[in-house]
Amino acid sequence: NGWNFLAVTNEMVGSTISDIKGECAISTIYFWDASAQKWNKLSENSLITKDMLYKGLLVKLGGQQRLCTLGIKALPSFPE
Repeated sequence: NGWNFLAVTNEMVGSTISDIKGECAISTIYFWDASAQKWNKLSENSLITKDMLYKGLLVKLGGQQRLCTLGIKALPSFPE
């Protein structure tokens, strides 16, 4: 419950917020637009694009949220 930062990875590009939210109850989500110097509010239908890559999303989880999985559906393999 509360605000969390989520880094955007390659695996997320092309997905919507709904695709990556898993079982999390998201009440609000923002992306920082550095060129305009402002926060942009996103919806569950918002597409994660290449310009968001390696930047952060500010996510507020709602309700009595227990630990949930937020992000990519499967972890990428680790390098040797």
